[in-house]
Amino acid sequence: MLSYPEGTRYTVLTPIRLREDRTLQQQLEIDLKQGFNRIEVNGEMKRIDEYTPVAGDEVYLLVDRMAVANTKDAISRLTDSAETAMYEGDGTCMLRFYLRTEQRSYTLSARNSKRTASSLKNRTTRCSRSTPLSALVLPAKVSVR
Repeated sequence: MLSYPEGTRYTVLTPIRLREDRTLQQQLEIDLKQGFNRIEVNGEMKRIDEYTPVAGDEVYLLVDRMAVANTKDAISRLTDSAETAMYEGDGTCMLRFYLRTEQRSYTLSARNSKRTASSLKNRTTRCSRSTPLSALVLPAKVSVR
């Protein structure tokens, strides 16, 4: 995150995992009740309550929208949002940065999908500012749109 200019907008997203044989519509209703308000559908932000599922849509749950900042609060907020995304997405989180001419997405995925958000939290909360980010996260797959 800190490799981008201060103020660069980015989102924390996660794939929607259908649990307990739910339909996408049922899962979205539960996500709405849990306090999530927006999703990304085929690259476009939409309110959950205004979306009707369509076969073939690529849908991600929007966990948070932020801007790059080198403050303790911003890093703490990113950590909390990434933990939530990892939990909701069963170990998968995506950061999407909105640059002037392009979007860059980084998908982070836990090696073992059975790991919990609390185990990921323990890993990140013990680090110091001098710890390089690459030592904290697993290799990411980069896609440029």
